[in-house]
Amino acid sequence: MKARVRTAAAAGLALMGGGGAFAAEPVVEKDATATVLATAFDGEGEALTARASAFVQAGWLFQNQVEAGFGVGVVAERDARARDPRGGRVGACAPVQAGCAGLGGAPLRGFVSGYYTDGPASDEGARIALESAYLYVRNGWGEASLGRDQGAARRLSVTPPSVLAIGGGLDAPVDGTGLGGVILRNDISGQSAKLFVATTRIVGLQAALSWTPELEHEGIDQGFRERAGAPQVFAPEDIIEGGLSFAHTFASGWETAAGLTYAHAEDKGGRPAFGAMDAWSAGATVARNGWSFGASYLESNNGWVSDGRDYRAVGVSGVRERGNWAVMLEAGVSSDDLTYVDTKTITGALRRKVSDHLAISGGASFGSRSSPLGGASSRTGRKEDGFGGFLEISYGL
Repeated sequence: MKARVRTAAAAGLALMGGGGAFAAEPVVEKDATATVLATAFDGEGEALTARASAFVQAGWLFQNQVEAGFGVGVVAERDARARDPRGGRVGACAPVQAGCAGLGGAPLRGFVSGYYTDGPASDEGARIALESAYLYVRNGWGEASLGRDQGAARRLSVTPPSVLAIGGGLDAPVDGTGLGGVILRNDISGQSAKLFVATTRIVGLQAALSWTPELEHEGIDQGFRERAGAPQVFAPEDIIEGGLSFAHTFASGWETAAGLTYAHAEDKGGRPAFGAMDAWSAGATVARNGWSFGASYLESNNGWVSDGRDYRAVGVSGVRERGNWAVMLEAGVSSDDLTYVDTKTITGALRRKVSDHLAISGGASFGSRSSPLGGASSRTGRKEDGFGGFLEISYGL
């Protein structure tokens, strides 16, 4: 299967770059960021979390305007130890009890939310991983890449705007509150090796497709650590993703963006309860004169054969920027019907750009989570609420 990917990719790259002249000039893009998040929360939060990343893409631009090269990216993260690394163990609901999620006597883990209600808790807070390693080629028609990187659905997803690097409650890579957040990104394939093809943006429109043979690396803030007693989770293979996005700035000054994505995968575990996973997302943003607003929706069937065990989430935000200052308010809710875990989050933040590279943000967050408890209602067994403040310092090249 992987051999087929390499063959198809080689053919695609040859078609896009065929006939290229040998004379070329080097093209280099690089990016590096480091962020520290200090949180004071009245729940079971983590006082100090952090994330750092470094990325470089180097290639050659030939005389026929074909560019080819490679990209490499590394991410390091210190997250809450309760996360594994997304979601984590919540509630207290053994799968043999009535109203508790289980499969053959083993607990279940929601693929999107990452929550599970029984099994060993995580004990690993610091992680580092090679997130990106791919070859690419692009010309006036579009681009193609082969290797470890994001899939088409995640790349073309449009999510609400934010002034925070790792804080907040929408798609946050780390969790300082201990209550988790709301996942809006449509991402089944993670950072696994894949074949990706996208058109160039024409009249504001762009389309993309990707194919991932199997999930071998979800991502540093996603990947579930399999070990003895771990909960059952959908194991995707043959992952096909597609997306369509639109971005345009009108003469009136309005800036708009919208995205629609879909992803499909098969389960390689051979368990009758799991079948095909289908997930889709839709999002849009508008901006003008320093104001920006956005909303996004994600739905996934968690790969469960029967109906009614879906993951759903919606998030909205508004940002006001003026000079070096920006203020943001965001809110989101999610419901994982596979594990019976529901979350709500509200975050307000104020950011100050100290320089072109340094930004300092502060704010407050409210989080709420309901999870199952053995012997109680599956949706209202355990209620957890928390409120607190945070300070985020981010430096980027």
